[in-house]
Amino acid sequence: MESYPHEHGRSHLPAILCLHGAGTSARIFRFQARNIASALKDHFRFVFLDAPVKSQPGPNVLPYFESVPPYWRWVTNIGRDGGSGTELEKREIKEVDQLLRRVIAEKEGGGAGKFVGVMGFSQGCRVAAGLLLRQREWALTGHVDESFPKFRFGLFVGGGYPPIRFTDGPVQSEAIDVPTVHAAGRDDPQFVPTMKLISECSALRASEYEFTGGHHMPMVMAESRLLANLVLDAYTEGSKVEEERDLPQAV
Repeated sequence: MESYPHEHGRSHLPAILCLHGAGTSARIFRFQARNIASALKDHFRFVFLDAPVKSQPGPNVLPYFESVPPYWRWVTNIGRDGGSGTELEKREIKEVDQLLRRVIAEKEGGGAGKFVGVMGFSQGCRVAAGLLLRQREWALTGHVDESFPKFRFGLFVGGGYPPIRFTDGPVQSEAIDVPTVHAAGRDDPQFVPTMKLISECSALRASEYEFTGGHHMPMVMAESRLLANLVLDAYTEGSKVEEERDLPQAV
């Protein structure tokens, strides 16, 4: 599978990694996220990419996006434990990890802005949360991986649950510690999983937002602007936390 990264925004801006829902694609997610991307166009560039597993169209994809196949998903079927148990789960999660590394390396090259945030929709939220949990585990264990960015915030919309596990063995982290924003339509059947994802995040750094509609990105521009303000607040707070961590420690 060849990834299909789409970009929205000027290349020098800091980047947000954008992970679509199951049964859609980078192209579809770029359209779905057009309002939030427009509201933040002066602050970030958005990088959308296709997941690695071929899929049937997801819920509400047809008939509107019937003319833009193929459709993709991040994993085939990983359940309530977050996966990484069966050989299929391990293989698919490794493939996701390799794909993300490849796209990040490509999109950070040539003087482009660094990746500072991750945005997920539906199943993409499970991947995004898994990345942030792994980042926290790496920090706790002193693991350094220069090929992967240190995300400063996460945005979860219509989120699935639980996070997909990118590491084997016992969980080292208690919670995602970067600022997070959790948004869902008031009529979204995934509303409960979206808000349950907050249990994986620092209560002091998690914001909630409800918008008009169901299982989709915000469609009302005024609501997208309000969500954008929460994202900017999360980025500001996350940047402050990262700078404080980089300060020399008193002996």
